[in-house]
Parts: sequence; C-alpha cells; structure tokens
Amino acid sequence: MNTHSFRATVLTDESGNMRAIGYALLILSLLALIWDMTHLLMGVGVVHFAGILDIWTAVDRTSFILIQTALLKTSSLVWVDVLQPILTAPAALLLGIPGCYIVMKTQPEIEMRAPSMAEMELMRQGVDGREIRRLKRSRRIA
Repeated sequence: MNTHSFRATVLTDESGNMRAIGYALLILSLLALIWDMTHLLMGVGVVHFAGILDIWTAVDRTSFILIQTALLKTSSLVWVDVLQPILTAPAALLLGIPGCYIVMKTQPEIEMRAPSMAEMELMRQGVDGREIRRLKRSRRIA
C-alpha cells in the first residue's frame, strides 16, 4: 500500500503576521485597480495605471509636498533616483506582486496521508470519521 505523508508546518506568530501583511498588500493592490477602473470609466485622462505617487497626490497633496521637500532638502538623489521611480510604478503591481509572494510563502501546509487498512475496514463498516480519530488517539487501531 502506497502511503504519502507530508509534514504540516506549524504557523508561528511571525508567519501569521506576515500573512496579514501580505493580505493587506493584496487589498491595497485591489483598491489601486479599483482606482484605475473608476478613472477609466469616468474618462479622466489617458488610460494608464496609476502609481502610488498619483494616488497620494490626489488623496492628500499637502503631506506629499511636505515629505517631498524634506527629502529634497536632505538628499535630492534619494528622491530623484530612488523614490520617484518606485512611486510612479503601477501601484497595483507594486503592491500586488509582493503581496502574492508573501501570502504564498507563508501558506500553511496541510497534512495528507492515505488511510490505513484498519481505517479502510472501519469506513466500509460505516464508522464515523470522528470515531475513527478517537480510536486512533486511544491506540486501538494502527
């Protein structure tokens, strides 16, 4: 009889928190897509995917200007060469790709195995699955 068993990984608090971050990124990515679709349906401007910079300036322009001027005063290279290209990239992709990666990497594995001969016989007799698990825990069946 061919039995396959896979080890189930135990989720720690850290991986649970990472999954929450991954799902939050996916939700933000979905919201960015909704933002793009509403602008497409309203006929506002050329069809393009909005970056975080576009959404940020539309929602709260004053906070954007404050952070931009502070960064330009300290180091204009950081703003021009690093942050501006990242913030102008499509927000749906910028948030969705890391979100998918995090969720997939922190997904718990499910333990799977084939039933033993004794379990198969009990199933044929119509014994409930909960009863079979109780018998296994009490070591009455293998």
